[in-house]
Amino acid sequence: MATDGAKTNQNRPKGVSVVIPMLNEEESIVELYDKLASVLNRLGRSYEIIFIDDGSTDNTFDILSELFNRDKRIRVIKFRKNYGKAAAYSAGFDVAKGDIVITMDGDLQDDPADIPNFIGEIEKGYDVVTGWKYSGKSSEGSLFLSRVFNRLIRIFSGLNIHDLNCPFKAYRGEVVKRLNIYSDLHRYIPILVHNDGYSISEIKIRNLPRRHGKSKYSYSKYMRSFFDFITISFLTKYLKRPLHFFGKIGLLCGILGFGIDLLVSLRWILADIDIDDAIPSLLLGMVLIILSGQFVSIGLLGEIQLRNTLATNSELKYTIQESLIAEDESHVGKC
Repeated sequence: MATDGAKTNQNRPKGVSVVIPMLNEEESIVELYDKLASVLNRLGRSYEIIFIDDGSTDNTFDILSELFNRDKRIRVIKFRKNYGKAAAYSAGFDVAKGDIVITMDGDLQDDPADIPNFIGEIEKGYDVVTGWKYSGKSSEGSLFLSRVFNRLIRIFSGLNIHDLNCPFKAYRGEVVKRLNIYSDLHRYIPILVHNDGYSISEIKIRNLPRRHGKSKYSYSKYMRSFFDFITISFLTKYLKRPLHFFGKIGLLCGILGFGIDLLVSLRWILADIDIDDAIPSLLLGMVLIILSGQFVSIGLLGEIQLRNTLATNSELKYTIQESLIAEDESHVGKC
C-alpha cells in the first residue's frame, strides 16, 4: 500500500546491503545466514550482509567471525557494549555501500523470502518501503498495545503507516546516509524521511514465530516511544522555527495568567474576596504554569543540542570494539 506517490526515476538499483542488529542471537545466526544467502544469490545482483553485534554476551560474535571467514560478503561490527538498535542501524548505515539498504531483525521472525518484494517496490520508484506485520504472532496484550500505538501515531503524524515499529524495511542508499538517529528514534524513521519529502510505500509481510531465545521487547518501551514521538514531532515541525513552538507555550501561559489575574481582580472589585487571601493561590498557580513551560522548553532544547552533537560525533552513539571487513570488496560491486 503506497502512502505517497512513487517517483518517476526508473533507474534500476544495483547492489544490496542488508543491515542486521544482533543481541544474543547465537542460535539463529547460521540459519538466518543460510536463508539470506539463498535469497540474495537468486537476485542476480551484488550484495553484502552487515551484522552489528550490539554488545552480545553469548557466542554471537564468534559465530559471526566464522561466517565472515567463509563468506567475504559478510561484514561484522562489534560494539563494546549494548547501545540499542538505533546505534546499530547508524553503524550499519555508515558502512553500507548498497544502492538498496534492507534492515531486518536477527531472530528469524523476519522472512528473507520477502526481500524481493521490498526491492520490487523500490524499483517502482519509492524511496522507502516499510513492512506491515498484519498477522502478528505476538501476545494479545502486546498486539493490542501495538495497534493502539500505531493508530495514535497515524492520527498525530498524518502518515498512513499501519506498523511503524516493523524493523523489516528497504531504503534507497542515499536516504539512510541522511538519517541521524539515536535513542529509540529508529521507530520513527518513516516520519523523518517523509518530512524530508521522500516517498514511502508499505507492503504486507510474514511475521514468523520466534524459534530461539527470548524477545527483547518490553512494555516499558511504549512509554519511551511516547516521549520519542514528542521529540520527533518537535524536530519535524519546529526545529527550523522554534519560536512557533515556544511562542504557543508563552501565549498559553500569558492567557492563563491574565485570566487568573482578571478573575481575582473582578472578585476583589465586587468585594467577593479579600485580595490578601487570594494571593497565595494566585502565586502558586502562576509558578506551576511557568515551571511547566520551562521544563518542556529545557527538555526540547536539550534534544536539539543532543541531535546536533551526535550528528558531528558518531562516537557518542556507539564505540566499535572490532570490525571484520574484507580487504578486497570487489565482490560487492557498487555495494
